[in-house]
Amino acid sequence: MIKTTLYTTALLAAYSLTITAFAQNNQNMHEQMQQHHNMSMQHQGIQAPAFKPAPMPKRPPFTEFPTPDELARMTPPEPMTEDKIKARFAKRKAQVEKTVAHDRKHAEKYAKDFARFQKHQADQLAKIMARAEKQREAMLNRIDKREQRVLENFRKRNAANNTK
Repeated sequence: MIKTTLYTTALLAAYSLTITAFAQNNQNMHEQMQQHHNMSMQHQGIQAPAFKPAPMPKRPPFTEFPTPDELARMTPPEPMTEDKIKARFAKRKAQVEKTVAHDRKHAEKYAKDFARFQKHQADQLAKIMARAEKQREAMLNRIDKREQRVLENFRKRNAANNTK
């Protein structure tokens, strides 16, 4: 029993000494920081800004309205029509046809040059070119089918809107 009490007392004494030392160290640290803070305040002081912001100019009345150019940009787009849809798909199809023609031209030139040198590879190349031609045709067919679907959906929506 005495050993336990002695041990507990020693532990409490060590704990209280640690807390006291920590508190004193903390107090000294606080004083040093406050001294440093006071010195820096004495040296610099609070300075007023070197300039005053200019007062906001008063706007003349009715300047908040948009200009005619802004109004033109803010107007909603024109509604879609069948002609516009057809024109959009015709433009896309024309671009694809242009690239297809360009590809064909270069592929034929390459095939002629290649056929001069190696017959077997030329046959393989002809097969590859036939496959590429099928893919090009399929692309154009997909564009046509998509155009038809878009036009059908557009007509259905217009018919539904007109009946309301």
